[in-house]
Order: sequence, then C-alpha cells, then structure tokens
Amino acid sequence: MSGTGEPSATQSLLAYLRPVRLRRRGAALALWGEAGIGKSHTALEVLRLGELRSHSFPARTPLSDLALQLPRPRRLSLWSQTQLDLLQRGEGAGQDHIRDLLCTVLVGLAPVTLLLEDLHELSPVQTAQVASLARAITGLRGVALLVTSRRLPPAPFEPHHLGPLAEPAFAALLEAELRAPLPPEASRWLIQRARGNPLFGLESLRYLARQ
Repeated sequence: MSGTGEPSATQSLLAYLRPVRLRRRGAALALWGEAGIGKSHTALEVLRLGELRSHSFPARTPLSDLALQLPRPRRLSLWSQTQLDLLQRGEGAGQDHIRDLLCTVLVGLAPVTLLLEDLHELSPVQTAQVASLARAITGLRGVALLVTSRRLPPAPFEPHHLGPLAEPAFAALLEAELRAPLPPEASRWLIQRARGNPLFGLESLRYLARQ
C-alpha cells in the first residue's frame, strides 16, 4: 500500500486478474509510466503472483505472428487448425479474421494472460489493431491482455499508472543493490538525482561505485 492508503499498481492489477484466473471475465489492462520506472519488472511480478499462464511479446509483434507463435491448444476445432495452417503458409487474411483467430487460440489456452510490451512504440494503425484485440478480449472469460507503455493507453484498456518510488522504498532498493547501508549523504544525492526512478537510481549508484 502507498502512504495515502491507495492500492499499488501491483495490487490493483492482481485484483483485476483474479476473476480472469477463475474464468469469470476477460480483461484488458495497461501498466504505464515513464522510462525506467519498472513497468516490465512489475508486469512480470504481477503475472507471477497472479498464478496465470502467460506469454510475453513485444507490442510491435503482428497479430498474425502472435497467433502462430502461441502454443496450439489441444482442443482446437478443425476449422481453426486449418485457418492457422493457412496463416502459416502466408495465405492472405484480413486483420479482423486474424484477430478472431488469435482470440480462439487464447480461449483454448485459458486461463491465460498475453503480455505485450512497449505499446508506445506502435504507429496509430498498429495501436488501433491492439485496441481492437483488447476490445475482443474483454468478452473472453479467462483471457487477459496486459500491455506496458510510456503513455496513457487508449480505450478500452484499464490504465494503471506506475509512479516514482517513495523515499523509503527507493533507499531500500539501493541498499539491496549495494548489499550494504548507504551513507546518508549518498542516499540523499541519489534520491534527488533519480527522483524515485528505479532505473536511474541504480545507474547513478553504479556510477558512484565506479568512482
């Protein structure tokens, strides 16, 4: 919990994923924040704690590649298997058809979370395709789509902002990296320099250690 009594991003995401694990609903979730703030680490921690099967890809991966690179479910209709075979051979298919085929694969793997990292790198057209996938997934019981981004994601994603670490947590992170207590002057300098950003704080600590 934060100092204000509000749940952390990790706790909020876990609350959304709990009914997904129980196959009661689908979910489209986004973890967003500035570079180096710990989005990938937090996302992986959420998936570990949420006890959900998961598959991770860069967000720029085409939907067709996602459908082909995910494991094929054991119980997949003959029609779906045929469509995947056609896709594997490079035979043309529209984006809506590919999206629906990907959803069929995900339902066969449920309960499952698909993690797509760095949504902010996509073009507007690519972002719209992922948003279309997200809309479809919200109606699939036992399936969740989780994306990370440096920017506030579009609808229908449920956004969860990851902000800077509070000073006690930031100091604990640095001391865990150093494996020793930090001198107060060094701790204050690092906190002021990194402004609660874990990646920048660790880079600054390593810079100090090299001096």
